[in-house]
Amino acid sequence: MQPAEIQMTSKAIRHAIRSGQYMETSKHHVVYGHYRGVIQDYGGIPAEQAARGRALCRRNVVLQPRFQEKLEQTMSSIFKSGKRLAVHIRRSDKVIEAAANFELSDDGLLKRIVSQCAAWNMDGVFLCSDDASLKKRLAKSLEQSGLVVSTYDATLPAEASQAVHFDKSLDSYKKAEDVVMEAFLMAKGCHGLLSTYSNVSAAVVYLSDDSFPYTTFWDPVEALQEDDSRCTHEL
Repeated sequence: MQPAEIQMTSKAIRHAIRSGQYMETSKHHVVYGHYRGVIQDYGGIPAEQAARGRALCRRNVVLQPRFQEKLEQTMSSIFKSGKRLAVHIRRSDKVIEAAANFELSDDGLLKRIVSQCAAWNMDGVFLCSDDASLKKRLAKSLEQSGLVVSTYDATLPAEASQAVHFDKSLDSYKKAEDVVMEAFLMAKGCHGLLSTYSNVSAAVVYLSDDSFPYTTFWDPVEALQEDDSRCTHEL
């Protein structure tokens, strides 16, 4: 929903639009979080920043009923019992902002995911990536390791180097809805996050509950403490 719809009636919104009492912007120089968790050189998301971002999202982010229903149905169909680790691996055109994302080998990714599940006592993985080939390979390897693996059939290019948001051959609405769906599935249907640098994984942190732990592939593997609201460190 539009943020105004949360606090204003439809009648008040229509009146504001008719009378020109609004400001239209295409971009803004202020970016919440200063790209922490998004661009490699800016490091991870500190706990205080996560808390403020989560409070901001609780006040301003409300799903449309149709999408909320689809989200709940999807969670019921792909998530079974147990505790799930959300894993998000961003590749394609991210190399300029986060070269470290591409330095992780398949074996390195596998070992870290398995170690993270053991540390956080999780028996399943919800795997998300914009690299379709990597997603398929890693899902198979994780299943062979004994973990339950779930994925969402998101719209992705055939070529790993092609960024999905720049691929004009794919339906724009469908691929936009897919990434929002994956973000909410990670934030609301899982029990923690392991990720690379990405806007999507940063959004998952802000959309999740205060008790939702998060870490990156470059942070040390640490067990959860009872009062932990996160498991990440500033880099």
